[in-house]
Amino acid sequence: MSDVQTEAPAVSEPPEPETRYGSAVTRSRGQVVVHPTRADYLKVVAALKKEGFNMCTDLCAVDYLTAASARQLPVAPERFEVVANLTNLSTAERIRVRVQVPGADCTVASLYELYPGTE
Repeated sequence: MSDVQTEAPAVSEPPEPETRYGSAVTRSRGQVVVHPTRADYLKVVAALKKEGFNMCTDLCAVDYLTAASARQLPVAPERFEVVANLTNLSTAERIRVRVQVPGADCTVASLYELYPGTE
């Protein structure tokens, strides 16, 4: 019998979820995806523009009528989702912004003041 005592392995805490400008961040196909609330949507997009994402390359909406609850998101899924793809022309980096919009109040702020081509 040995007198050697072994220590129990240290229990590590799970890593803090990644955030950007206070919003949850995920990754999809190698691209950063930011998930702001509707209230924070304009603030987050304005911060990203200031960071260098000076072009909105795509803006669309998705209706998840039959699949709203089946999606894996770091925020509560809603029936509608507005998706903006932003590009930093200096670095060619792209970032996606996905904001959830409930069917009962399907409005979201416009990006027109930040990106006039989104009207």
